[in-house]
Amino acid sequence: MSRAGTVSGALGAAVLALAAAGSAMAEHRAGHGPFGEPPWPEVRHAERSTHTLAHDIDVPSFQRVLARHLYDAYPARVLRGNLPPVLHAVVFTEARLDAAGQVVQVQVLREPAGSPEVAPWLRALIQRAAPYPVPAGLGQETVWWREVWLVDRSARLQAMSLSKGQR
Repeated sequence: MSRAGTVSGALGAAVLALAAAGSAMAEHRAGHGPFGEPPWPEVRHAERSTHTLAHDIDVPSFQRVLARHLYDAYPARVLRGNLPPVLHAVVFTEARLDAAGQVVQVQVLREPAGSPEVAPWLRALIQRAAPYPVPAGLGQETVWWREVWLVDRSARLQAMSLSKGQR
């Protein structure tokens, strides 16, 4: 094969690779891929811990209980062990829970600029994992749950309150 044929073949392969990558990025941004339609909980509500917490639980302990509840709902989505050196997204959320542990509202306080598909996906995960445990004697009050979520490219997550740190 001539040198021109080799260059032409290599150029053609590069163009095809770029086209495939562009198509994959378009699908990813359009809601396909790991951050597409958020899954429903993998474990049914009755099988999860929906116990009532002590009335005087401290905030860090309460955050860990709520994060564990989400972990229990989505065991395959949990990033176990130490975090990889590079994360896909870091998302700050604030959820408001009612006295029954239902999610009233989820706000994304910091949306990852380079990964806009992660915030709606995470918001849906949090909402679908309800009902959450709530402190006893809450009455008509609401509870605020603030968490930092560390997310990798394969749509697995770790809550900062339960994080093992990075490798």
